[in-house]
Amino acid sequence: MRSLPAPREELAEAHPGAAHLLVRRIVAGAARCRPEAVRFVSPLRTSGGRIVRGSDLHVGATLRKLLAFPASSRRPQLGIVLVDEDGVRSRRDLRTALEGTVVPAALGLATPEFEAWLVADHAVLCAALKINIDPPSTPDSMRPGSAKAYLAHLLSQAGFDASQAQTVRRELASNCNLDALQRIRGFEELVKDRARILPP
Repeated sequence: MRSLPAPREELAEAHPGAAHLLVRRIVAGAARCRPEAVRFVSPLRTSGGRIVRGSDLHVGATLRKLLAFPASSRRPQLGIVLVDEDGVRSRRDLRTALEGTVVPAALGLATPEFEAWLVADHAVLCAALKINIDPPSTPDSMRPGSAKAYLAHLLSQAGFDASQAQTVRRELASNCNLDALQRIRGFEELVKDRARILPP
């Protein structure tokens, strides 16, 4: 992964990870545009100048600062805040913190974590890993940490190293069936939240 450019600079195609690619597909479908037309900018930093980490997104006040882009041609039209629920139900309250932010933002509360979304499409999972596996249990009913461990185990079993694993994650995000994912709590809510901000 290349180091990120300065805040508000556009991300190069080498930067986006699996979450970016999944978000790109959701937004492109809503806007009826080609996925490549959905671009990302480098995020604002925390008050200490640090690049945002997952735990930074659990604090409503921090979220609001991270979405307070000054008016310019590089201000995003939409923000997507993607957070793992990790079994912490109170993280749903982050939706309230996003009301009235400078950049309109939708909350993606991955239930129980983002990897549950990546393993939800069994056919695409088998194709990406190039192995046959039994379907996982219902992804959003997995215990926190289980989907992450399950995907890591499958990647190791299939012989992928760390750099290859990122490629596989991107492939899963690029090819999974979005209609199937909409049956998963958290993903369905993200799509609805996006629709509220970006009507079809």
